[in-house]
Amino acid sequence: MALDRWELLGWMADREDNEPGASTIFGTEFLNRAARDFALDEPHSYDAVARAAAHLKQVGHIDWTYIPVPNVDPPEPRTEFINNSFIQRVNGIHVTDKGQVAIESRRARQRPTQINITNSTVGQLALGDIANLDIFVVLDAMERSLDAVDAPPAEKEAARGVLARMREAGEGVAVSAAGSVLSAALRQALGLS
Repeated sequence: MALDRWELLGWMADREDNEPGASTIFGTEFLNRAARDFALDEPHSYDAVARAAAHLKQVGHIDWTYIPVPNVDPPEPRTEFINNSFIQRVNGIHVTDKGQVAIESRRARQRPTQINITNSTVGQLALGDIANLDIFVVLDAMERSLDAVDAPPAEKEAARGVLARMREAGEGVAVSAAGSVLSAALRQALGLS
């Protein structure tokens, strides 16, 4: 049985976040809690946790402190030889900064991009009904915003002329079958549908 290393790393980070002041954990408690929380009821569940932890230590995502008893305990073995007996003799198990970055990077890839629009003139004009959003709403909002734009009066007037021509062209399209398609395309482009 294998334990997903990313799940173990995420579990460790969540535990550290949820238990302020307990950012590290002793080996025996680590094995007991991980085996219980991952419902690893098989006889070799501690070994599965130990193998996953050894890999995370090898890549630098977690760390621990091993203080062998002089003349009794062997030195820390290479990670491929770490088992649950060894993990029970370590303390201070914790997620490293590198591990935190890896978790955030992985979580960011798994989350869809979310865009929140606040103080949106277009959204306010749609009055909460995205079906009201069309090219005229956008043109009206642009025209009202022209006064706030830092530009010479002649350029603002030229922009109003362009908006008027765009509105005229839009009116010709609005009565055709393409009008609803263009409105739908605008909502799609803005991520509103």
